Amino acid sequence: MRIVIKYIILFAFTSVSAQTIPSSVNLNRLFVDAKYVDSTIVVRRVFLAQVEQLPRSIMRDTLKLGAYILLSYIYRYKKSEVDSSLFWAEKISKESNVKLYSNFFADGLIKRSEYYLYIKKDYVQAQKYSQEVISSNASNKQKILAKRLMAQIYDTTDNPNALKYIDDLIEEIKNEKIPDSDKNEYLYRLYSFVGGILDKKKEYQKSIENYTISKSYLTKFNNGIVLAILNLNQSEVFIKIGNYDKALKLIDEAVAIYRLQGKTITTHHILLAKVMLGKQKLPEAIFYANSIKKMAADNKSLILMKEIELVLFEANKQLSNFQSALEHYQSYIFLRDSLERMKKSNEVIELEKKYSFEQLQNLQTKEQLLERLKMEKLELEKLRIFSQKQESEQLSLERKLENESLNSKNKALENLGALNNQRNKDKLREVTIKSLQSSLENQKENRWFVILTAVAILCLLFVFIKIRQIQIKTKNDHIKKESQSQQKIFQTEITALRAQMNPHFIFNCLNSIQLFTAQNEAEKASEYLSKFSRLIRLVLENSRSEKVTLENELETLRLYIEMEAMRFKGKVSYHINIAEGIDTSYIQIPPLLVQPFVENAIWHGLMHKEEGGMVNVEVTQPNENLLHIEISDDGIGREKAAEFKSKSATINKSFGMKVTNERIELINQLYNSTTKVQVFDLNNQQGEATGTKVVVEIPI
Repeated sequence: MRIVIKYIILFAFTSVSAQTIPSSVNLNRLFVDAKYVDSTIVVRRVFLAQVEQLPRSIMRDTLKLGAYILLSYIYRYKKSEVDSSLFWAEKISKESNVKLYSNFFADGLIKRSEYYLYIKKDYVQAQKYSQEVISSNASNKQKILAKRLMAQIYDTTDNPNALKYIDDLIEEIKNEKIPDSDKNEYLYRLYSFVGGILDKKKEYQKSIENYTISKSYLTKFNNGIVLAILNLNQSEVFIKIGNYDKALKLIDEAVAIYRLQGKTITTHHILLAKVMLGKQKLPEAIFYANSIKKMAADNKSLILMKEIELVLFEANKQLSNFQSALEHYQSYIFLRDSLERMKKSNEVIELEKKYSFEQLQNLQTKEQLLERLKMEKLELEKLRIFSQKQESEQLSLERKLENESLNSKNKALENLGALNNQRNKDKLREVTIKSLQSSLENQKENRWFVILTAVAILCLLFVFIKIRQIQIKTKNDHIKKESQSQQKIFQTEITALRAQMNPHFIFNCLNSIQLFTAQNEAEKASEYLSKFSRLIRLVLENSRSEKVTLENELETLRLYIEMEAMRFKGKVSYHINIAEGIDTSYIQIPPLLVQPFVENAIWHGLMHKEEGGMVNVEVTQPNENLLHIEISDDGIGREKAAEFKSKSATINKSFGMKVTNERIELINQLYNSTTKVQVFDLNNQQGEATGTKVVVEIPI
């Protein structure tokens, strides 16, 4: 009898559905209270031990599986044992019978997906388990939860289909007959995702509207930490549109919520720093940014560190603290490029995973696959080490050149200041002498008056000379500091642009390799990978200096066009003609300067022609100080290409062309050169477009 009563009490205590968190678990405290997480785990483990003592039955198994779900959920918030979340999720799948406990089996898949999404950031695995739930015979409620996880995966990975997927899911949930508590939670999350996506698209007003809708659903069941986080996200959008008062109000509301929960918060200081910067309260902006700098560094939060350095750069620049502004700007550039490299590295890793998975179907034995992967990973590791070595040597050389340039400029400024001082002194002496002579001639009868006047004039002139010298010195010092700061900023920006160019070029080539592997063309993929390896070595060797030989640049260009020709299955042909008398091993130009124009010709000129076409590269030297390069194609022309772009779902500007144009502008400013790029439309006698010609003139 006691066992039966105990059984009924336990069942009543844990009467929960597979997808709801019981009211006894405080979500707000799970976010911030480690002791509460530990005590909750202990209570659930004790409960599970009591369930194990009950006679075996369907009810006991149901209680056990429900407890597994709760433990898998709660362990996500225990940092030291976070992998236990996966352990309990896997126990759900192992111990649930697909026929008797199909709902619990689907719950196990959902918890696995959540683990890989939130903890491991492995979006491929997370998507795999969510998709398995969607395609199974799980309940509508479970499928909607799996779709919500898919929406979050799309949002996190910047999937171009994310917005449409989420909009469709919102409509589905609104029409679905599910409890209001679940519906409110799903809709709050989805509208929050839409707000974030629109923020990235710079559609700020729509982003704010979706965040507001998200809060309307959230406040129906939670006014705690989650609402505070949503307020902070929305305040950042208000900062971007310049509504600093509204942003400040939302920040204050978020801080008040944290205080009600008995917790403090400091991460909002970066938002306060941005608000103060926008309101031109520069000392306050610097104070708030510095207040969390150590915390960001200790947590190795590169994104937060980048935002802090940008605020400090802008504030110090507006205060004319040029030396400090330059230091923060260099730190910002370094962090920005580090994040970009990490992003590209993750993309490469994802491509490697997909490539390895697809090759498994083509290789005959597991040993062959392992050997192949080992060789490819070794080759990629060599390339990464080589790239890091080149970057280190490049930075060392650039610092040396900067120091030499600054020393020469300082000497020139000092000489100029000394020359100006001497000229002013000479002019003042001439004025003094003329004044004295005039006074002596006109006032001979009153010598004492003349002497006193002369002394007064000399005193005034002496004071004037001193004041003028101080003004000139102050002005020269200001000019020298501005010149040094501008010089370093230009040099840093050129280095950053060149660092961006290489990952962009590498990623385009990896996309081509992915295409062949996706089509199961292993031999072509292998040949393409071989060419890509040779090309990437050449690109990394060229990137060690500001300029490379024309011979190396043209060899890089030839390999690139051959790879594109393979990708488009022979539709692209090319011809590179070098005029007689040009010494390609002697002439030097900036690396990867011509390649983006050839890429543009292929992708926008020849890509839309069914029969393909030809790219011609003509290199001439009109005189000893000028290199003339023409890139022409017989494609569809710029006007027709623009029409294709306008019909495309996504209209993106060529990254390579953009970076190249910015590099040319900065190089011209820094070295006072006149590198020019001109684009001409080619037409036949009937006025029809027959292609495009780009003319690049490079001083040598």
